[in-house]
Amino acid sequence: MKIFELICMALLFILSITTAELPQKSKEEKKAFDDADFVKSAFAESKQDLELGKLAMMMGSHSEVKKIGEQFSTEHSKICEDLKTLAGSEKFPLIEKLSSEQQQEYDQYKSLARDKFDKEFVQRMIKTHEQDIEKYNQVIKDSQNVKLKEFAERTLPVLKDHLKQLRKIGTRD
Repeated sequence: MKIFELICMALLFILSITTAELPQKSKEEKKAFDDADFVKSAFAESKQDLELGKLAMMMGSHSEVKKIGEQFSTEHSKICEDLKTLAGSEKFPLIEKLSSEQQQEYDQYKSLARDKFDKEFVQRMIKTHEQDIEKYNQVIKDSQNVKLKEFAERTLPVLKDHLKQLRKIGTRD
């Protein structure tokens, strides 16, 4: 009986050493990429860019800001439509209106003086487009959904072009 207990203890010891040496995955690594979360988030962000683009057309004091606002309005409208179609075919839920946080941010931009609007708008859009590009790259890398990957591959150049234009405008201040 003692031999059996010694063998069991030895096996438990070996097992504990082996498991302790296995690399532990972080919470982010353990969580699989969630296509539905991305679509919901991308739609909300694109919807907000669309609305802020419309606002830039009205409130921008420089022609470049008005022009990019018009471009955002058109191109983010297309992105939203593509996301709606994708969400419908994949049964992903979408929220059509701006969240209260997004509406509050929109209202803050709407209340800015025209001379401050351009700078704030461009800075915000640079930041969010940088974040969006990272997210779209992640979709291309991690998603298993072919339609979603194709959407991201189609949309990524548009977002990169927006960022390039925004940076160009941002250096003119």
